[in-house]
Amino acid sequence: MMNPQGSGASACRSRDVDEAAGMASAKLVQAAGWQGMFMVELLRDSADTAWFMEFNGRAWGSMALARRRGFAYPAWTVQSSLGWPLEPSPPEHPGPLRCRHLGRDLVHVAMVARGSTSGPAESWPRLTDTLVDVFSLRRGEQFYNLRRGQATVFAADTWQTLASKVRSSRRTR
Repeated sequence: MMNPQGSGASACRSRDVDEAAGMASAKLVQAAGWQGMFMVELLRDSADTAWFMEFNGRAWGSMALARRRGFAYPAWTVQSSLGWPLEPSPPEHPGPLRCRHLGRDLVHVAMVARGSTSGPAESWPRLTDTLVDVFSLRRGEQFYNLRRGQATVFAADTWQTLASKVRSSRRTR
């Protein structure tokens, strides 16, 4: 989370869908009568309990994670919308992946450095641990919007994220 007390994500990690969460999500989608692309977001707490966050019936911000694991949701949605025969071929065993958003990671560092504004300080992340985590790229990690030959898109997205957060923080003062 950008704000350790809860906010938009700066990173997301792939996880195979466990049977209970998959069945509950399928029931939700069926009950809603939804057709087309969707995402069910669950967050897990420190005890690994899944909590429902949202049902999203449009392209979502963490699409890079799904795409980089081989799930071609946007292409499948277009094919289906055009009435083309749809035979999605999802990967059989996609490897684990963590996708990070550099601008949001930097906002996270700033929020950790600022310190907790409410709640117990002992549960607040340590700045040194945060700096190591944010400025270390590990195997199985990639950045949103970073593609070979398109560094300007990555830089512009990072800049826009930071500029937007600065503007919104000035308005709330």
